Amino acid sequence: MGPTGPLVDLLDLDEQGNLLAPDGKSAVPRDDIGAVLEERLHLDEGATDIFVYVHGWRTSKRKSRKSAGRLFGLLTELYGRQPARYPELDGFRPHYICVRWPSSGGYSTIRDRAERISREGRAGRVLAGLLGYLNDRRTLPDPGPDILRNVHGQYLHCVGHSFGGRVLTTAVMETSERLLDGPDTLSWPWRDDNYPWTVDSLTVFQMAVPADAFARPPFSALLERNLLNAPIALTFTPRDRALGRWHRIGEKGANAVGFRGATEAAGPIHTTLLRPTTVPYEFPDPPARIINVNASRLYRSTLPVAGAHSDYFHPESAHLLLSLAAAAR
Repeated sequence: MGPTGPLVDLLDLDEQGNLLAPDGKSAVPRDDIGAVLEERLHLDEGATDIFVYVHGWRTSKRKSRKSAGRLFGLLTELYGRQPARYPELDGFRPHYICVRWPSSGGYSTIRDRAERISREGRAGRVLAGLLGYLNDRRTLPDPGPDILRNVHGQYLHCVGHSFGGRVLTTAVMETSERLLDGPDTLSWPWRDDNYPWTVDSLTVFQMAVPADAFARPPFSALLERNLLNAPIALTFTPRDRALGRWHRIGEKGANAVGFRGATEAAGPIHTTLLRPTTVPYEFPDPPARIINVNASRLYRSTLPVAGAHSDYFHPESAHLLLSLAAAAR
């Protein structure tokens, strides 16, 4: 633990999605991405789970460090308080990474930037490099789905907030397009022998895309064959003013996933409540590719402009992340 929370490795992107050098100014050449990641990240061989966090709209570098530390601090603290509730995570030792990107600007500006730097820019390549680097350095868990309670190897979890969910999910799709072949998958049932490794959980708090985005391209591709071997967990609350009024203005009247959940998708949708930390999650069998998580009981902030858009820093949010990590075993 650091002086103000858990240790978090920080990576910065510019407006084109380039990885920035440690000086925070110059872009890292494509061929040097691996070496810079080697310098910046210090993956603990004893880590069991790697969490990659991408922040949301109007988040400064200082605030993004604070947000990542706050969320991961809740996760670390909750597991330390009740490890017996997650027996699949026996010996849990997380490693935390925060990817920071320039997110200041108006709604439409940041919406377009989030998509551009991921699909047209270089964020997909950078995140592919990051995930590939982690894959090279981590000990891969045994393939599933027959091994349901494996505790060997290191699992990879992606977490986003708001427009950070756009950056993250489009980059996952872009990364999938760049991979060629390989055998290993884990215990979720969406296995695909074309991918040498997988993302083992994907959670987006208050995602800033239209509620029906997963019914059509580009986001419907997340439900197809790709490196994501996990359901997509999406929190929502109608008290999110940023994704209510402001999203409707920017998206021609459409509500957002973070406002009302995913309403349509090219696959099954399951809806559940954000559960108290003492209540276990029961994921559907067969599993649904999208899990809407109704957080309206807890995400209730009444800030004048954003409402509850950033009100996800609760132990219950950490409980969701730990439960998904446990279900990946």
